[in-house]
Amino acid sequence: MTRYVLPSTVIGRSFHCVVTNEPRNVISIMNELNFGRLIQVSTASYRDPEDGFGLKSKALVTLFKVIARSSYDDIKATGELVADSDLDWTLVRSAFLKEGPTDGGLAVGSYGRTKLGMKLSKGHPAKFLFDKVSSREFVRAAPGTAGHLQSDMEAHGRAHEHRYSSRHSRTLARSQ
Repeated sequence: MTRYVLPSTVIGRSFHCVVTNEPRNVISIMNELNFGRLIQVSTASYRDPEDGFGLKSKALVTLFKVIARSSYDDIKATGELVADSDLDWTLVRSAFLKEGPTDGGLAVGSYGRTKLGMKLSKGHPAKFLFDKVSSREFVRAAPGTAGHLQSDMEAHGRAHEHRYSSRHSRTLARSQ
């Protein structure tokens, strides 16, 4: 079995690129069997040529690159491997995944060009991936996916509304 190895600049040793190995094997088998559609999950660490400059995403990617260089290199190499393939690929880049309901909607687009939040409920990417299997939308593209950003006023209004309704509910419960 051939392994793809990138040098690690953090520790000065070479590590096997865990993330890159599997897509390399999958792409090879898909080519042999004439399967054309590949959807790969990734992170914002893979920069797409369509991305603009987004301070928050750029800062987090840079921090990740400094802290976990070999993992960053692995994610970047995987994205390049998929993008260089002849398949009808979609590289779905997700924000930080969190537990919770899939409320608030899903934002899809390019980092730095689309208002993408930094968190995403786990149910959103599952549905997005399922929907894109038979779709031609985002073929040979790397959309970022995240929860919708809400303005500070919206967030403050909802928090205020929630505090008011909770306080109001307790007052009603005591009076009954």
